[in-house]
Amino acid sequence: MKALFTFLFLATATVGLAQKRDTLLITGDGTTVTTRDSAEYVRVITQPDTKVKLYLINDYFKSGKLQMTAQATSLKPEKLEGEVTYYYENGNKEAISHYKDGRLSGLRDKFYPNGKPYFTFTYPEKEEKPTEPKYLIITHFDLSGAVLVTEGNGYFKEYDDDFKSVYREGAVKNGKPIGLWKSHTKYYDRTETYDENGKITSGTTKNNGTGSFITYTKTLKIKPFSCIKTMVLQQPIVIALTM
Repeated sequence: MKALFTFLFLATATVGLAQKRDTLLITGDGTTVTTRDSAEYVRVITQPDTKVKLYLINDYFKSGKLQMTAQATSLKPEKLEGEVTYYYENGNKEAISHYKDGRLSGLRDKFYPNGKPYFTFTYPEKEEKPTEPKYLIITHFDLSGAVLVTEGNGYFKEYDDDFKSVYREGAVKNGKPIGLWKSHTKYYDRTETYDENGKITSGTTKNNGTGSFITYTKTLKIKPFSCIKTMVLQQPIVIALTM
């Protein structure tokens, strides 16, 4: 850990005369902290120069290995641009996403820790209506490498962060969810039904903390967390409302 911070300090100082770099200590959700022990990652931001009008952003694990590389046209507000690549600590790529003017656009490929393909989504170039699916599911493979979704049709299973249990699952038709989908976390259990166009027709969410249930027939969009540090793998979170 100490060696990593020493290396990053020297690297920042070395290029300081030519191009300014800022080093930040951040947690897993992107919050900036001031102490090394509280940090999960180290972020190095290279300021734009006269030729390249983009911020260069590199995040590192405590081990010193690269965790993410990205470019942005702005930091406040955050606007990613072009290809963003995430890595597992073993060095294998975790995901490759593409951004345009701060939002996901085009293909997004996700991989398992062993390097094998996990899934491919495609995002529209222009933002769709809040009631429309935010991406299409193109391909999907399970942990063994078996094909579950091909050409936008099949059955999708998304695992938790440790790949030990299924987080959500359901049928896919023409890239969109259809029929009954189930989701489970330690915080909530959810079932939702989608029509032929991938639009939700009904849903029920159980709060596992309070045991309360809420039903709804439409979805509302919640502003997602920072996409620099938190990769958004699912559709926007659903607020449970009866409408």
